Formats: sequence, C-alpha cells, structure tokens
Amino acid sequence: MLYYFCWELFEKPIEWLQFTSHITVRAALAFFTAFTLGILFGPFVIRRLAKMQFMDATDKSPCELLRENKKKKNTPTMGGVMIFFSFMMSVFLWARLDNHYIWWAILSTFGFALVGFLDDVVKAFSSKNGLSPRGKMALLLIVSTSLSIVLWKTLKDTPELLYLYFPFMPDLKINLAVGGGILFVSFATLVIIGSSNAVNLTDGLDGLAIGCTIIVSATLTIVCYVAGRKDFSSHLNITYIPGAGELAICCFALVGAGLAYLWFNGFPASVFMGDCGSLMLGGFLGYVAVAIRQEILLGIIGGIFVLEAISVIIQVFFYKLTKKRVFRCAPIHHHFVLNGLEESKVVMRFWIIEIFLAIFALSTLKLR
Repeated sequence: MLYYFCWELFEKPIEWLQFTSHITVRAALAFFTAFTLGILFGPFVIRRLAKMQFMDATDKSPCELLRENKKKKNTPTMGGVMIFFSFMMSVFLWARLDNHYIWWAILSTFGFALVGFLDDVVKAFSSKNGLSPRGKMALLLIVSTSLSIVLWKTLKDTPELLYLYFPFMPDLKINLAVGGGILFVSFATLVIIGSSNAVNLTDGLDGLAIGCTIIVSATLTIVCYVAGRKDFSSHLNITYIPGAGELAICCFALVGAGLAYLWFNGFPASVFMGDCGSLMLGGFLGYVAVAIRQEILLGIIGGIFVLEAISVIIQVFFYKLTKKRVFRCAPIHHHFVLNGLEESKVVMRFWIIEIFLAIFALSTLKLR
C-alpha cells in the first residue's frame, strides 16, 4: 500500500520516500511494523481471549499423560490471531500489492488461519477435541489444492520452474510437469498440507513452534530475496523466480510478528497460539517453499518440524502393529519432557538444532 502511495499515485515519486523501492528496506520496515504491532496489542488480545473463555484444551488431549498436566489448563489460547493481524497489517503496508505472489501469500495465510480458527472454536465451546479429523483434513486439502493449482497456472509456461531440485545434486531433477500438471499439483499440495500439519504437531511446548518458525522464516527471507534476483540466483545456481523477491517481505514480517508473539509465549507462556496460529504458519511456509521451488530445502531448514511429524507417524504405525508405543507420548517433544527433561531445556535444544539446520541449508545454495 505504501509502495503504491510512494511510487504509483503521483506522477513524480516523493523524493524522500524513494528508499522504499528497495526490497531489503521494506522487509526491514515490515519486520519492525509487525513486531511493534504485536507488542502493543498483545496484552489486549490476551485479555480478550481470557474474557471470551478461549482456554487451553489440554484436558481433551488424546495422550493420557498430557491430560494429567493441569498447569496450563487456564492459559488463553488462539493467540495466533496476534500473529495473523500484525503479519497482515505489515504485509499490506510494505509489500507490493500488484504482485500475485503476495496476494496468494495473503490468501493462503487467511485460509489456513480460518480452518484453525474453526477448530479452536469447536475445542473451546464443546466437549469435542476440535473438528473431526476428516472434516479438518478436507478443509486443509481445499486450501492447499487451490494454492497448488494457481501456482501451476502461473509457472506452467516456464519449464525450468516445474522441476524438483535437490541440494548437492545439480544433475538430479524431477520434472513435475508430466501428467498435465497433476503431478505438480499433487506434490505441491502434499508439501503445503504436510508443512501445515507438521507445525501444528510441533506446537506443544512454550515457545517451541514459534521459535522454530522464526528461524525457518528468517532463512526463507534470504532464499526468497536471492531467488528474486537474477544476478544472485545465477551466481548461487538456484532457480530464478521473477517477482518472488517480494515474498522476502512476507517472510521477514512473519519473523517480526513471531518475535512479538514469543514475547508472551516464552516459558511460562501467557498465551498459546492454537490451531489458528500453527496451521497458518505451517501453511504459509509450505506455500513459500513451493512458490520459490525449494521444497527439499524447506525439509532441511524445518528439520524439527519433519522430526515431530515422523515421530507421530512412527508412534501410530507401531502401536497399530504391536499395541506398544515407541515413545511415551508423541510428538517427540512430549517424550523428552515426560522422561524428566525440563520443558525450557527441550525448547532451547530444539532451537539450537533448528539454527544448525538453517545454516546448513543456506550452505547448500552454492553446492548444487
């Protein structure tokens, strides 16, 4: 919006606002805007959530060991609305709204947040543990598939943008254009919905999901900026995506909104993000990875999210097969806590692993 005001509304650009032409400057401004809005309005949102009785539903958890944990029962939940509004306001202010990648980022964020919001409302005001698994998955599939289809329609005329690329293996690439787009849409949907659910599963300890999300989003900020620059992308041998550089503004705005939320969500948490936050964050990260053609890289950067999802799959599969559990409770962060490791220590160690993975992922950009 402000970019339009500075550069499109007047015949001659306002001289002292010409610095807003740079993506890096607008990304920094988006970060500070989102962080400031989150810090200022966070206490108000927490009070309203508590007044409206949006409280944590730990007592409805399918894990018996977690149901016994009463410490967090009266903590307000659905704090993802804090992230949503500070993120959205920042993006609307500083991103170029004539860029289709920005609009799809906005719509994807809204779509996943809406699904999570409905799930949180059902949890808060009924005896059910949220939406039915099939109903929830159906809604997530609708949002993910819709995003995948619009991305296919945008990228299909540029053959080099329809390949799946692998770090360390420059000669290995898979053509996702076969089947008239069915393979591309199916794979993109899997990445987006998988990312959304993985972040949702990670959201179980104070600061864990949002801390990891901040690290992943900060890393994707760099990758988006590079992918949107023909000179940088050519030097680092990654796919050049015209217009994708604007997504760096969205990613860095999310970092600012996430840090503001972490201010209140750090141990001991004053608010939880709920599904409206975790599904939204994961869906957005998945969308960005597909848009800049870095799906495998997202798996490396978000290794903690992958680990959490795999631990649940292993637990469910092994239990159905043998009626025994591999972990005391899944996702795996609960296993460590229930084995006596302090919650804050588990979170901190997972953050350290995430930082290591992010640095490792960035180091692969040239090794292709």
